[in-house]
Amino acid sequence: KCHSNKLLCVVFNSKTGTDYCDLGHLCHEKAECVNLRTKYGCQCKKGFQGDGFNCSGMKIYCQP
Repeated sequence: KCHSNKLLCVVFNSKTGTDYCDLGHLCHEKAECVNLRTKYGCQCKKGFQGDGFNCSGMKIYCQP
């Protein structure tokens, strides 16, 4: 799985690797679980920021 908006890029083949996300994860409800080689990681969805375990909406500043 590759996420273009993050530094994290993971190649995962579900037929040969363990799906750690499917085994259970603690990612925030506004985050996606990402399978790594030996564990999982969490990444906030677009429009949110944080470490994946805690995500909050991004502040948007509008110019008059």
